[in-house]
Amino acid sequence: MRITLLKAPKYPDTTCDIGHHHFTYSLYLHEGDWRTGRVDEEGWKFNVPFLVYPIAPESEAVSEKTWLTLESAGGVFLSALKPAEDGSDDLILRLYENHGARTPVKVIFPHTSILSASECDLMERELHSLNVVDTSICLAFTPFEIKTIRMKRLQGVQFHATGFPFRGDSY
Repeated sequence: MRITLLKAPKYPDTTCDIGHHHFTYSLYLHEGDWRTGRVDEEGWKFNVPFLVYPIAPESEAVSEKTWLTLESAGGVFLSALKPAEDGSDDLILRLYENHGARTPVKVIFPHTSILSASECDLMERELHSLNVVDTSICLAFTPFEIKTIRMKRLQGVQFHATGFPFRGDSY
């Protein structure tokens, strides 16, 4: 087995990459190909570990409830969960399909009141509205597709997005 960790070219900078470097790597043994072995998920766990923040016990952000669940055959990941850039109270979800397959996904918000949802471009401009059924949205991904979803919440409903990872099936 061999691994190249660093390549120091002489052009355009003859001193680039010279100095001390620290590397961390991992071997993950699995059966089947990288998709069935869920190598992409293990890579997330390795490269983006859980971050733990101390918060007051009486904080409203502390909840034992699952805030968001993705139901799919696998390969769809949440890469961003953030407030909309336009200053509205809308919430933006960005998801992507990583396995190169057509994948249906159901995004479920079991404890959140969603007024409406729409698919947007990467600049968060609305493309078309999505059908919200109860507390869920159904999406269909093409291979390697990125989807940006804008959610409008009922007035006065707060989203708490403190201290959860952007990987796995539940957030």
